Amino acid sequence: MKNINIKTKILLLTIIPLIVVSVLIISLAAYQAKALGDRNIDSFSTKIFELRRTELKNYTDVAVSALKHITKNTDQNDPVAQEEIKDIVRNMKFGVDGYFYAYEGYTTRAHPTVRSLEGGDQRNMTDPNGVKIIQELYKQAIEGGGFTSYVWLKPSRGRQVEKIGYSNTLDGWNWWIGTGLYVDDLEDAIQTLQESVDKNIATTLKLILLLAFGAVVLVGIIGVRITLSEGKLADEKLQALSRKSVESQEAERSRVARQLQSSVIQSLTLTKSKLRDFAVEENFETDKQRNDFLVAAKALQHAMKEIRAISGELRPEILDSMGLDAAINELINKQKETHNDVKINYKSSNITERLDGEVEIVLYRIIQLALANVYEHSNASSVNLRINIQKNKVIFSIQDNGSGFDVKNIIRKGNKAGIGLIDMRVRAEALGGHFSVFSTPEIGTHIKVEIPR
Repeated sequence: MKNINIKTKILLLTIIPLIVVSVLIISLAAYQAKALGDRNIDSFSTKIFELRRTELKNYTDVAVSALKHITKNTDQNDPVAQEEIKDIVRNMKFGVDGYFYAYEGYTTRAHPTVRSLEGGDQRNMTDPNGVKIIQELYKQAIEGGGFTSYVWLKPSRGRQVEKIGYSNTLDGWNWWIGTGLYVDDLEDAIQTLQESVDKNIATTLKLILLLAFGAVVLVGIIGVRITLSEGKLADEKLQALSRKSVESQEAERSRVARQLQSSVIQSLTLTKSKLRDFAVEENFETDKQRNDFLVAAKALQHAMKEIRAISGELRPEILDSMGLDAAINELINKQKETHNDVKINYKSSNITERLDGEVEIVLYRIIQLALANVYEHSNASSVNLRINIQKNKVIFSIQDNGSGFDVKNIIRKGNKAGIGLIDMRVRAEALGGHFSVFSTPEIGTHIKVEIPR
């Protein structure tokens, strides 16, 4: 180092910290993007499989109810009644490949796609994975209804694929009925979603890497000249990287939210429509039939509400359609449902027109994070939240009467509250804004954000 001239030393002191910060930002962006993608995919996978199983059970319950007028009024040994049951089972269809089958013990009584099975004992029927299909389905049926996973031929594809089966007994008879739904389409959708997420993450990281490389080169060239603009340029480049990181997160949130709305909600809406049609066309003979149907409809409605809630958390629709003020009011009202012990006083001034989309989403996310910190860490009973729209900037502040904390110590320890403060600062500064936090133990915390318009 003694033989290196002062210009080179200054250049190295300029470039090395920038490289380190760039690597850290890229690593953080990669980790956050990957973690967010994995969480969203896991949540999507869990919900869609739960919905598919619920759908399967509902179909079977409806079929059992549809046959109850025969099974409760006739003897199971009546050949006419048996044939009537068989004909109904063979003709009950749903979706593209959905059908039902009927068994008496291990003996096939009705099977619409493989008629050669009818009349035969299938107790030893085994799929390629060694699952005793009929034994497992029969076991679930006599235990009050349950699910079985196995491999079966899918007519529309002409090959064997994974399938989830559900079986239950017919009221008053020792017959049982079953059906199944193929899950290869779900696995394909999840795989496609995973590939899309990985591709978007890779593209974003490449872009950030190129920007970082460009920033290093540019700062290196300017560093040779030792101008006062070096520090400002470095700050601008770091701000650009932070902005790209925030944008990539929001883009991924929006994409997954749209995926839930366009595929899952549409499928559930179709199922709900079919249930509604059934309610119109069928006459319920007993209160139990009606109650079973209402339970199924309520479960479907609850599932749709949960998915809409997940989609709303990923990207609040009201923010895009009605703006920041309406979105904040909706957020506060939702929070009151689970945190009614904290009083929120919200006031806004001069919000007469829509703000820039980036400004609105950044402010909304900062408010989300700030309220989450209040609920989880402050033990506050009252919160004052203010937004003031001025000519050249937006000012946001939130102040609570909670327990307060040592700001430097919390950020240094890197716990959840500290990460939330860092995330708020990064989002504000990504738009050229200013973030400040003041806190005193046992008195409370005050956060202020200023973002240029």
